[in-house]
Amino acid sequence: MPNSNPACRPPSDTSCTNDGINWAEIYPEICLSAGPESIPLTVVGLNAWDGCLSEYCYILQCSANRWLLERSLSQPPWTVDVWFASGGTIPNLVFPDFTTAAGEC
Repeated sequence: MPNSNPACRPPSDTSCTNDGINWAEIYPEICLSAGPESIPLTVVGLNAWDGCLSEYCYILQCSANRWLLERSLSQPPWTVDVWFASGGTIPNLVFPDFTTAAGEC
């Protein structure tokens, strides 16, 4: 039976703010996991990382004070999927079908 004591559960704060903390300096590499595949994401700006694997490119960034994951096709028809984090804290975020962790993949 899982422990129902809130103090024993891991923290979850999917919000982010650009309040002077540059998480990209603290975590220069983020590993995005999608099932058996892992995609290395590298810093591209203030609180933003990106990386590509096969036909998809991914961007993890702070947007509207929430962590956002965007996936786009790297070739036409250029479709884009967007998810907001549903749990965890930076660098260990949870998105539908994806998770993140600090460091190399």
